[in-house]
Amino acid sequence: MQAGGNRSLVLETLRRLSPCSRADLRQATGLHISTVANIVDELIQADLVEEVGTGDSSGGRKPQLLRLKTDRLFAVSAVVQYGKIEVGLCDMEGVVRHRTGFKLPKRVAPEDAMEQLSDVIDHTLRTSEATGDHVLGVAVAVPGPLDADQGVLLTPPNLPGWRGFPIRRTLQNLLRLPVAVQKDGHLAAFAEVWFGRQHVNHLLFIMLDEGLGGGLVMNGQLVTRAVEIGHMTIRMDGKSCNCGGRGCLELYASGIAWRQNVAARKADDAVTDFSLDDLLAMAEAGDADALGALEEVAWHLGVGIGNFINLYNPEVIVLGGRLGSAGVFPHGTLLAAARQYAYEDLMRKTAVETSALKSDALLLGAAAHVFAQMFQNPAVLLRPGERWANA
Repeated sequence: MQAGGNRSLVLETLRRLSPCSRADLRQATGLHISTVANIVDELIQADLVEEVGTGDSSGGRKPQLLRLKTDRLFAVSAVVQYGKIEVGLCDMEGVVRHRTGFKLPKRVAPEDAMEQLSDVIDHTLRTSEATGDHVLGVAVAVPGPLDADQGVLLTPPNLPGWRGFPIRRTLQNLLRLPVAVQKDGHLAAFAEVWFGRQHVNHLLFIMLDEGLGGGLVMNGQLVTRAVEIGHMTIRMDGKSCNCGGRGCLELYASGIAWRQNVAARKADDAVTDFSLDDLLAMAEAGDADALGALEEVAWHLGVGIGNFINLYNPEVIVLGGRLGSAGVFPHGTLLAAARQYAYEDLMRKTAVETSALKSDALLLGAAAHVFAQMFQNPAVLLRPGERWANA
């Protein structure tokens, strides 16, 4: 293994095992003790690792324990959604140190949105404790479809006017920082395995918010190719979708679908233009129309989940997003539909859970993406003037 690969292995092992000794690192990585010692010394000199006391001895000298200085490294996260953009400054412990956001007009030009986002990020960095070389980069979570390599949105159904817009290049030119762009569902799935579910090998994350997205982890690795759960056809003769298809799951199981359903039920009322937060408040207050429409959303999502269980046999399905993690969401209805459409034995082996990261899943997933890029190219950590290869 090359030196960079050895550093990556030691860094990742330290992240998982801290605090641990040099001997622990040698045993966990399989590297020679002198290789581990040299890399650890290098990381200490770079102020990325510190010694934090001694561990238990099995008979000889007590081992010196090492800790990755996760509070020294920061990432900027931005989440682009229908009607708003959220920004966070995150550390490697999974703490969102600062957060802010702003609303987007329905027909905002993407150039204007990126100008405002750049100003917000610049203000966040100037007023925070994260300065200079400690800020590793920026990652932006967006709804798909997406060309992640180029950072270009393809045909986003819920962001009219953004088709083909080069988010990564535009924002990178404004900020003069490395920028990555990835699908929101992918990043949320990555957050689950980076910050908490490291033992899970097969995981499906469902992002239920305004739209419907998802991310898939297979054999412990994030599947970065398109996983368009929202555009699975569940009704052959269903509604036409902005994606060009018909009967897509997102049309029946999403915040947008919930809004349309509630508006239809309240057609005689003066106000039917509800935001997702409005609908959640109505459901929590016991509004019969909001709760009835939400049952329909949950049932249709359960149908989609049943199909995904048959296809991928995940160990865990994690529900996230404002709607998926809401206390009023009818999980019983979702599970009943999933059981009806999933193969019984596979359904029995699949846990369906709510994200422990809740509303921070996307911010933390974007941050984890930045950190993972750094771990794959540790020379950037040791020589901060460099940039990651695909920035």
